[in-house]
Amino acid sequence: MAHRTAARLRKERIEGYDDKVSGIALLHSYFWGKEPVGGELTDAAIRGGLDQVWHVACGGKLGLDHPYINPAASPEELSQLGCGRVLVATAEHCWF
Repeated sequence: MAHRTAARLRKERIEGYDDKVSGIALLHSYFWGKEPVGGELTDAAIRGGLDQVWHVACGGKLGLDHPYINPAASPEELSQLGCGRVLVATAEHCWF
C-alpha cells in the first residue's frame, strides 16, 4: 500500500502533502513477476502456488507483471515515486 500511495502521490494531489512525502517503508513487501529476479525461486511448482496468491488477491483481474505486484514492469513510474526515500526490509523465506 505504501508503494502504491507513493506512486499515485505524484499524479493525484493529497490535500496537505503537496506532491511528496519524506519517505516510505516497505516491510517484507510482496513483489512478484512472471520471470524470477535475482535469488527468487525458480521451481515451477512453488512459483505456481505463489502466482495463485496474486490471482486470488486481485480477483484474477491483474497479471503478474502489473505495476501493483511488479514495480519493475513500469520503471518510469518507479523512478517518479512521490517520496524522498524508500526503506525496503526483506527476510529469508522457508519453502517446504
